[in-house]
Amino acid sequence: MFSLKCIPLICAVFIFTASNSAFCYEVVEANTVIPKKNAENGGEVQLRSSIEREEFRIPNPIDEFILKRIKETANASKTTAVEEKKSDISIDSKKLEYFDETGELEATGDVVITSSNGTIVTADRAVYDKNLNVIKLYGNVVLTQSGNRLDGEYMAIDLNEENALMDTVTASFGTLIKMKAPEAYAYTDRIEAVNGDIELARKLDMKLKSSGFDSYGDMLIMDDEISFDDKKKRLSPYRIKTKEIIVKSEKDHDSLILKNSDLYYKRLKVVTLNTIELFSDKEMNYVEAGIPVDIGSISGFGQYLGVGHIFKLPTGANLKVAPAIVYDDKLGIGALASFKTKRLSLDGAWATSSENLILEGEYRFRDNLWLEGARHAYRDEWFMGGKRAGHMAQLVFDDSYQVKDIDATFRHRITAGYVSEYRREHQESNNYGTMRFRWQNELNKNIFSVSNEEQDMRLSFGVTGQSMATVYGTGETTALARGGPFIASRVKNWRSNIGYLIGGFHGKSPFEFDEYTYGKSSIYVNESLKLCKYLSVGYKGVISPLKDNSDGDLMTENSFYAVAGPDDIKVSFSYDTVRSNAHFDFMFLVGTDNAKIDFEKMTIKNPDKLQKKTPLFNGNMQYRKVKVPENL
Repeated sequence: MFSLKCIPLICAVFIFTASNSAFCYEVVEANTVIPKKNAENGGEVQLRSSIEREEFRIPNPIDEFILKRIKETANASKTTAVEEKKSDISIDSKKLEYFDETGELEATGDVVITSSNGTIVTADRAVYDKNLNVIKLYGNVVLTQSGNRLDGEYMAIDLNEENALMDTVTASFGTLIKMKAPEAYAYTDRIEAVNGDIELARKLDMKLKSSGFDSYGDMLIMDDEISFDDKKKRLSPYRIKTKEIIVKSEKDHDSLILKNSDLYYKRLKVVTLNTIELFSDKEMNYVEAGIPVDIGSISGFGQYLGVGHIFKLPTGANLKVAPAIVYDDKLGIGALASFKTKRLSLDGAWATSSENLILEGEYRFRDNLWLEGARHAYRDEWFMGGKRAGHMAQLVFDDSYQVKDIDATFRHRITAGYVSEYRREHQESNNYGTMRFRWQNELNKNIFSVSNEEQDMRLSFGVTGQSMATVYGTGETTALARGGPFIASRVKNWRSNIGYLIGGFHGKSPFEFDEYTYGKSSIYVNESLKLCKYLSVGYKGVISPLKDNSDGDLMTENSFYAVAGPDDIKVSFSYDTVRSNAHFDFMFLVGTDNAKIDFEKMTIKNPDKLQKKTPLFNGNMQYRKVKVPENL
């Protein structure tokens, strides 16, 4: 970004003027043109006012100085001199004045300095001090390059030490970081700031959690309980103080590293972290946290505790590997792995205690179209419940529409692919599979609703209709049609959604895992209660009053969950008694209005490359012609 490759260009006009005695400038008012001759090369330089908008161009003297040194070195070693390469800058201001007695050149009034590499500096006033070899810029100083911006009231560019000092600095780097600091220094390849603070330039729902296998776990907990309210402006009592922050721009990733950080709740220190790294791909499709500890439970795998490490891979991908201790009826060792790119996510786990390889993943083409696969892992099948196949690979289309004529919402889901029966490792000789095509749809109509904003109460009544049709490769078919009323209510911190569905099911699935488990009539209950500011509990269940489901059970869904923590930090735990599946998450929302990080020192490396992809091929690639045989 603000490299010293551009600083000499910005400064060139001042150096050239002060170092050639043939120049003697007077005060230049608006609409005044004063031509002056250069005694050495006979060239002509014109200064024009900003009204006429013509450029003041001169050769870069720093390039000439470097060229001279190269030529001297070349002559000393009897090598060939290097060809001269020049670059230009232009300066635009309302007034320009040279003071011969002090050796200073001053530009005032809407000063705009533009370099040939795209760097632009604006200020109210700029002064070049020949004796100190320093350029000073005053008032509303703004330096921009490659989409990054540095603002301040004063800037000094030291041409002797090849750095720049800026005070009272505010800066933005891409769409990722905003910084405030009393002092900042710009070097050729980095920017350093001291005793300031940073915040992210946009909110991020950042989940710091155990690796993978959360697609079904998230379904157990009501979305509005674990999601954060982005519209609410939070005045968080939390603050992070860190010794050092390092922002790195690599080829395919951008990283934010915090060293020796303390998390405070008001004045109370909560935790100290030695080193934590947050990184993402160049397009911010995901944000990953280098939290080493993995803890959780997976049905068919067991409870695990591991220590993981994340590897950054080309094209913005990352791979997390976590060796773990696993318990599933007996103690064993195993490993978990999670691979993630912009569109692909893939999770896997294996342990000696269960000898069961578990895989799941999906590839997103669009928000409503993706390819998903699983082996011995639960996948969400919408109102058919969580299903665990032996193997599953299918294309999924899921979308919803507003039906304006009847003021209702229609959603449908189409899946097509291959499925096989669920068997453990030692039973796979009996495993079989076939193709499956399924269409599910739902129509929701809200009949009436009442609310009282003062009492924070709301009640709505409506009806739901659902249908499903499935065709298997064996020729077998199943069909479902059901519907009924629902009541959704909210009374302060208590929310409730209760419904009754009655209908019929036709056919029989060739797979045990894919059987319809809810019976001809069912009652579903979703309840959540916010006990206090920091704790919410909930329950989700489906009751089959006639016990006419495939297992003859009264409870066909039965899960409990708890979510603890303030608005910005959440810890959630859930347990599904039907599937014996536990899920644990730790989530932390980082945003512009709720999380600031104080630092003693901050280093931004290669700021001009933040959130910018490195081209796969460079512009110097040469294409070669290949002669194709005529008989080919």
